[in-house]
Amino acid sequence: MIAKVIDHKGGLHNRVTARMKLEPFTLAESSRFLESRGVRLTRYDQIMLAMVMGGVPHYLKEARPGESAVQTIDRACFSDSGQLRGEFDRLYASLFDYPDRHVEMVRELAKHPQGITRSALTRVYTTGGRLTHTLREMEEAGFISCQAAFGKNSKDTIYRVTDEFSLFHLKWLDSGSGTGTGSFLSKSNTPVWRAWSGYALESLALKHTRQIKSALGVARVDSTQCGWVHRPNEIWPDGAQVDLLIDRADNTINLVEIKFSQGEFTITKSYAAELRRKVAVFKGVTATRKNVFLTFLTTHGISSNAYAKELVQAELTTDCLFGDAS
Repeated sequence: MIAKVIDHKGGLHNRVTARMKLEPFTLAESSRFLESRGVRLTRYDQIMLAMVMGGVPHYLKEARPGESAVQTIDRACFSDSGQLRGEFDRLYASLFDYPDRHVEMVRELAKHPQGITRSALTRVYTTGGRLTHTLREMEEAGFISCQAAFGKNSKDTIYRVTDEFSLFHLKWLDSGSGTGTGSFLSKSNTPVWRAWSGYALESLALKHTRQIKSALGVARVDSTQCGWVHRPNEIWPDGAQVDLLIDRADNTINLVEIKFSQGEFTITKSYAAELRRKVAVFKGVTATRKNVFLTFLTTHGISSNAYAKELVQAELTTDCLFGDAS
Protein backbone atom coordinates (compact mmCIF):
# COMPACT_ATOMS: atom_id res chain seq x y z
CA MET A 1 0.00 0.00 0.00
CA ILE A 2 2.77 2.46 0.94
CA ALA A 3 5.07 1.68 -1.97
CA LYS A 4 2.45 1.08 -4.66
CA VAL A 5 -0.16 3.71 -3.79
CA ILE A 6 0.92 6.39 -1.29
CA ASP A 7 4.51 6.72 -2.55
CA HIS A 8 3.75 5.80 -6.17
CA LYS A 9 5.65 7.97 -8.65
CA GLY A 10 3.51 7.17 -11.70
CA GLY A 11 -0.15 7.68 -12.44
CA LEU A 12 -1.23 7.40 -8.81
CA HIS A 13 0.99 10.26 -7.63
CA ASN A 14 -0.94 12.85 -5.63
CA ARG A 15 -4.20 10.92 -6.08
CA VAL A 16 -4.59 10.06 -2.40
CA THR A 17 -7.51 12.04 -0.96
CA ALA A 18 -7.09 11.02 2.68
CA ARG A 19 -4.98 8.85 4.94
CA MET A 20 -6.30 6.95 7.94
CA LYS A 21 -3.98 4.97 10.16
CA LEU A 22 -5.74 2.36 12.28
CA GLU A 23 -3.99 2.24 15.63
CA PRO A 24 -4.34 -0.57 18.20
CA PHE A 25 -6.65 0.11 21.13
CA THR A 26 -5.28 2.04 24.06
CA LEU A 27 -5.66 0.40 27.46
CA ALA A 28 -8.78 2.51 28.09
CA GLU A 29 -10.30 1.38 24.79
CA SER A 30 -9.29 -2.24 25.40
CA SER A 31 -10.93 -2.10 28.82
CA ARG A 32 -14.21 -0.89 27.32
CA PHE A 33 -13.97 -3.53 24.57
CA LEU A 34 -13.51 -6.33 27.11
CA GLU A 35 -16.34 -4.96 29.25
CA SER A 36 -18.67 -4.94 26.24
CA ARG A 37 -17.99 -8.65 25.81
CA GLY A 38 -18.72 -9.46 29.45
CA VAL A 39 -15.02 -9.88 30.35
CA ARG A 40 -14.44 -8.24 33.73
CA LEU A 41 -10.84 -8.32 34.82
CA THR A 42 -8.80 -6.36 37.31
CA ARG A 43 -6.53 -3.74 35.82
CA TYR A 44 -3.56 -5.91 36.77
CA ASP A 45 -4.94 -8.73 34.61
CA GLN A 46 -5.79 -6.29 31.82
CA ILE A 47 -2.18 -5.09 31.87
CA MET A 48 -0.95 -8.69 31.69
CA LEU A 49 -3.27 -9.39 28.76
CA ALA A 50 -2.08 -6.23 26.99
CA MET A 51 1.57 -7.19 27.45
CA VAL A 52 0.87 -10.28 25.34
CA MET A 53 -1.88 -9.19 22.92
CA GLY A 54 -1.40 -5.44 22.78
CA GLY A 55 -4.48 -3.51 21.77
CA VAL A 56 -5.45 -5.72 18.81
CA PRO A 57 -9.20 -6.42 18.98
CA HIS A 58 -8.85 -9.69 17.04
CA TYR A 59 -6.53 -11.00 19.75
CA LEU A 60 -8.49 -9.55 22.66
CA LYS A 61 -11.56 -11.46 21.45
CA GLU A 62 -9.83 -14.56 22.80
CA ALA A 63 -10.61 -13.41 26.35
CA ARG A 64 -13.68 -15.13 27.80
CA PRO A 65 -15.90 -14.22 30.75
CA GLY A 66 -14.83 -16.06 33.87
CA GLU A 67 -11.23 -16.59 32.75
CA SER A 68 -8.18 -14.92 34.26
CA ALA A 69 -5.60 -13.33 31.98
CA VAL A 70 -3.24 -16.25 32.61
CA GLN A 71 -5.93 -18.74 31.57
CA THR A 72 -6.70 -16.78 28.39
CA ILE A 73 -3.03 -16.56 27.41
CA ASP A 74 -2.48 -20.23 28.16
CA ARG A 75 -5.45 -21.34 26.05
CA ALA A 76 -4.96 -18.93 23.13
CA CYS A 77 -1.17 -19.19 22.81
CA PHE A 78 -0.01 -22.48 24.30
CA SER A 79 -2.73 -25.08 23.77
CA ASP A 80 -2.46 -27.22 20.64
CA SER A 81 -5.67 -25.70 19.24
CA GLY A 82 -4.95 -22.15 20.40
CA GLN A 83 -5.97 -19.49 17.88
CA LEU A 84 -2.69 -17.58 18.37
CA ARG A 85 -0.36 -20.59 18.45
CA GLY A 86 0.91 -20.05 14.87
CA GLU A 87 -0.06 -16.40 14.55
CA PHE A 88 3.47 -15.01 14.31
CA ASP A 89 4.32 -16.72 11.02
CA ARG A 90 0.87 -16.10 9.55
CA LEU A 91 0.97 -12.43 10.51
CA TYR A 92 4.23 -11.52 8.78
CA ALA A 93 3.49 -13.67 5.73
CA SER A 94 0.13 -11.97 5.25
CA LEU A 95 1.52 -8.43 5.46
CA PHE A 96 4.79 -8.51 3.53
CA ASP A 97 5.83 -9.86 0.13
CA TYR A 98 9.22 -10.90 1.51
CA PRO A 99 8.51 -11.62 5.18
CA ASP A 100 11.88 -13.25 5.87
CA ARG A 101 13.53 -9.80 5.84
CA HIS A 102 11.02 -8.45 8.34
CA VAL A 103 11.22 -11.49 10.61
CA GLU A 104 15.03 -11.23 10.57
CA MET A 105 14.73 -7.59 11.55
CA VAL A 106 12.29 -8.13 14.40
CA ARG A 107 14.43 -10.98 15.76
CA GLU A 108 17.49 -8.74 15.81
CA LEU A 109 15.66 -5.82 17.41
CA ALA A 110 14.13 -8.11 20.04
CA LYS A 111 17.67 -8.87 21.25
CA HIS A 112 17.92 -5.23 22.36
CA PRO A 113 15.03 -4.48 24.77
CA GLN A 114 16.23 -0.89 25.29
CA GLY A 115 16.50 -0.42 21.52
CA ILE A 116 19.39 -0.14 19.09
CA THR A 117 20.65 2.85 17.14
CA ARG A 118 20.41 3.07 13.38
CA SER A 119 24.21 3.12 13.09
CA ALA A 120 24.56 -0.06 15.17
CA LEU A 121 21.76 -1.75 13.25
CA THR A 122 23.50 -0.97 9.96
CA ARG A 123 26.51 -2.99 11.08
CA VAL A 124 24.30 -6.03 11.74
CA TYR A 125 21.80 -5.76 8.90
CA THR A 126 23.94 -5.41 5.78
CA THR A 127 21.40 -5.34 2.92
CA GLY A 128 22.04 -1.74 1.87
CA GLY A 129 19.01 0.24 0.82
CA ARG A 130 16.67 -2.52 1.91
CA LEU A 131 17.28 -1.53 5.51
CA THR A 132 15.53 1.82 5.12
CA HIS A 133 12.66 0.24 3.19
CA THR A 134 12.21 -2.61 5.67
CA LEU A 135 12.33 -0.30 8.69
CA ARG A 136 9.73 2.01 7.21
CA GLU A 137 7.37 -0.85 6.35
CA MET A 138 7.66 -2.26 9.86
CA GLU A 139 7.17 1.13 11.48
CA GLU A 140 4.08 1.87 9.38
CA ALA A 141 2.69 -1.56 10.29
CA GLY A 142 3.21 -0.87 14.00
CA PHE A 143 5.81 -3.55 14.69
CA ILE A 144 8.60 -1.15 15.61
CA SER A 145 9.03 2.48 16.61
CA CYS A 146 11.87 4.93 16.26
CA GLN A 147 12.78 7.74 18.63
CA ALA A 148 15.47 10.38 18.66
CA ALA A 149 18.11 9.54 21.24
CA PHE A 150 18.45 12.11 24.02
CA GLY A 151 21.08 14.68 23.06
CA LYS A 152 22.12 12.79 19.92
CA ASN A 153 21.88 13.43 16.18
CA SER A 154 19.65 11.68 13.64
CA LYS A 155 22.08 8.82 12.95
CA ASP A 156 21.58 7.75 16.56
CA THR A 157 17.82 7.28 16.17
CA ILE A 158 16.80 4.37 18.38
CA TYR A 159 14.67 1.53 16.99
CA ARG A 160 12.85 -0.97 19.18
CA VAL A 161 10.13 -3.60 18.86
CA THR A 162 6.78 -2.26 20.03
CA ASP A 163 4.47 -5.07 18.90
CA GLU A 164 3.59 -6.90 22.07
CA PHE A 165 2.66 -10.20 20.46
CA SER A 166 5.92 -10.39 18.48
CA LEU A 167 7.94 -9.84 21.66
CA PHE A 168 5.91 -12.46 23.50
CA HIS A 169 6.21 -15.02 20.71
CA LEU A 170 9.97 -14.61 20.34
CA LYS A 171 10.50 -15.07 24.07
CA TRP A 172 8.00 -17.79 24.95
CA LEU A 173 6.78 -19.58 21.82
CA ASP A 174 9.57 -19.42 19.25
CA SER A 175 11.45 -22.51 20.36
CA GLY A 176 8.31 -24.65 20.35
CA SER A 177 9.32 -26.19 23.65
CA GLY A 178 7.26 -25.99 26.79
CA THR A 179 3.95 -25.56 25.00
CA GLY A 180 0.65 -27.31 25.56
CA THR A 181 -2.27 -26.67 27.88
CA GLY A 182 -1.09 -25.52 31.30
CA SER A 183 2.33 -24.40 30.10
CA PHE A 184 1.83 -20.71 30.75
CA LEU A 185 0.18 -21.38 34.10
CA SER A 186 3.54 -22.72 35.27
CA LYS A 187 5.66 -20.07 33.53
CA SER A 188 3.77 -17.03 34.85
CA ASN A 189 5.21 -17.31 38.37
CA THR A 190 8.85 -17.84 37.43
CA PRO A 191 11.71 -15.32 37.80
CA VAL A 192 12.17 -15.41 34.01
CA TRP A 193 8.59 -14.24 33.48
CA ARG A 194 8.93 -11.52 36.09
CA ALA A 195 12.10 -10.23 34.42
CA TRP A 196 10.54 -10.31 30.95
CA SER A 197 7.32 -8.66 32.14
CA GLY A 198 9.31 -5.59 33.16
CA TYR A 199 10.43 -5.10 29.56
CA ALA A 200 6.92 -5.78 28.28
CA LEU A 201 5.40 -3.21 30.63
CA GLU A 202 8.06 -0.72 29.56
CA SER A 203 7.03 -1.18 25.92
CA LEU A 204 3.37 -0.73 26.87
CA ALA A 205 4.11 2.41 28.87
CA LEU A 206 5.93 3.98 25.92
CA LYS A 207 2.63 3.81 24.01
CA HIS A 208 0.86 5.67 26.81
CA THR A 209 3.21 8.59 27.47
CA ARG A 210 0.35 11.07 27.09
CA GLN A 211 -1.43 9.37 29.97
CA ILE A 212 1.76 9.39 32.04
CA LYS A 213 2.28 13.11 31.40
CA SER A 214 -1.33 13.78 32.32
CA ALA A 215 -0.92 11.90 35.60
CA LEU A 216 2.21 13.95 36.32
CA GLY A 217 0.21 17.14 35.73
CA VAL A 218 2.29 18.25 32.74
CA ALA A 219 0.00 17.31 29.86
CA ARG A 220 0.21 20.82 28.39
CA VAL A 221 3.97 21.14 28.75
CA ASP A 222 5.99 20.55 25.57
CA SER A 223 8.18 17.50 25.97
CA THR A 224 9.98 14.68 24.21
CA GLN A 225 10.35 11.17 25.49
CA CYS A 226 12.70 8.26 24.85
CA GLY A 227 14.70 5.59 26.60
CA TRP A 228 18.27 6.33 27.62
CA VAL A 229 21.31 4.07 27.76
CA HIS A 230 24.90 4.90 28.59
CA ARG A 231 27.47 2.25 27.79
CA PRO A 232 30.72 2.40 29.78
CA ASN A 233 33.56 4.41 28.31
CA GLU A 234 36.87 5.85 29.49
CA ILE A 235 35.29 9.06 30.78
CA TRP A 236 32.27 7.45 32.47
CA PRO A 237 33.16 3.81 33.18
CA ASP A 238 29.79 3.07 34.83
CA GLY A 239 26.95 2.10 32.50
CA ALA A 240 23.36 3.16 33.16
CA GLN A 241 19.91 2.68 31.62
CA VAL A 242 16.67 4.63 32.03
CA ASP A 243 13.37 2.97 31.10
CA LEU A 244 11.66 6.21 30.07
CA LEU A 245 13.04 9.74 29.97
CA ILE A 246 10.63 12.67 29.69
CA ASP A 247 12.48 15.85 28.73
CA ARG A 248 10.17 18.75 29.57
CA ALA A 249 10.20 22.38 28.43
CA ASP A 250 9.73 23.56 32.04
CA ASN A 251 13.41 22.91 32.84
CA THR A 252 12.71 19.41 34.16
CA ILE A 253 13.53 15.81 33.24
CA ASN A 254 11.67 12.81 34.64
CA LEU A 255 13.71 9.62 34.83
CA VAL A 256 10.98 6.99 34.97
CA GLU A 257 11.64 3.56 36.44
CA ILE A 258 8.98 1.03 35.33
CA LYS A 259 8.37 -2.00 37.55
CA PHE A 260 5.90 -4.86 37.15
CA SER A 261 5.16 -6.75 40.35
CA GLN A 262 2.34 -8.68 41.98
CA GLY A 263 2.38 -6.47 45.07
CA GLU A 264 3.94 -3.23 46.25
CA PHE A 265 7.45 -2.70 44.93
CA THR A 266 10.12 -2.29 47.61
CA ILE A 267 13.28 -0.25 47.13
CA THR A 268 16.00 -2.19 48.93
CA LYS A 269 19.32 -0.86 50.20
CA SER A 270 21.21 -2.27 47.21
CA TYR A 271 18.67 -0.98 44.70
CA ALA A 272 18.75 2.45 46.35
CA ALA A 273 22.51 2.54 45.76
CA GLU A 274 21.93 1.59 42.13
CA LEU A 275 19.39 4.42 41.74
CA ARG A 276 21.78 6.99 43.22
CA ARG A 277 24.49 5.81 40.85
CA LYS A 278 22.13 5.92 37.85
CA VAL A 279 21.05 9.50 38.54
CA ALA A 280 24.67 10.56 39.07
CA VAL A 281 25.79 8.95 35.80
CA PHE A 282 22.91 10.56 33.90
CA LYS A 283 23.70 14.01 35.25
CA GLY A 284 27.39 13.57 34.60
CA VAL A 285 27.15 12.15 31.08
CA THR A 286 24.50 14.59 29.85
CA ALA A 287 25.76 17.61 31.82
CA THR A 288 22.15 18.66 32.15
CA ARG A 289 21.27 21.77 34.14
CA LYS A 290 17.62 20.82 34.42
CA ASN A 291 15.80 19.46 37.45
CA VAL A 292 16.09 15.67 37.45
CA PHE A 293 13.14 13.94 39.12
CA LEU A 294 13.30 10.21 39.77
CA THR A 295 9.82 8.88 39.00
CA PHE A 296 8.36 5.41 39.49
CA LEU A 297 5.59 3.70 37.51
CA THR A 298 4.55 0.44 39.19
CA THR A 299 1.60 -1.91 39.15
CA HIS A 300 0.71 -1.57 42.84
CA GLY A 301 2.74 1.35 44.17
CA ILE A 302 5.94 1.57 46.21
CA SER A 303 6.40 0.45 49.80
CA SER A 304 6.93 3.45 52.01
CA ASN A 305 10.41 3.22 53.48
CA ALA A 306 13.38 5.51 54.02
CA TYR A 307 14.82 4.83 50.56
CA ALA A 308 11.56 5.66 48.78
CA LYS A 309 11.21 8.91 50.74
CA GLU A 310 14.79 9.88 49.98
CA LEU A 311 14.89 9.10 46.26
CA VAL A 312 11.44 9.15 44.66
CA GLN A 313 10.08 12.55 43.61
CA ALA A 314 6.98 11.27 41.82
CA GLU A 315 5.07 8.00 42.02
CA LEU A 316 2.47 6.61 39.59
CA THR A 317 0.68 3.30 39.26
CA THR A 318 -0.37 1.59 36.04
CA ASP A 319 -3.93 2.76 36.72
CA CYS A 320 -2.88 6.05 35.12
CA LEU A 321 -2.32 4.26 31.80
CA PHE A 322 -6.06 3.68 31.54
CA GLY A 323 -6.78 7.40 31.23
CA ASP A 324 -8.23 8.96 28.08
CA ALA A 325 -5.53 11.61 27.75
CA SER A 326 -5.69 13.49 24.47
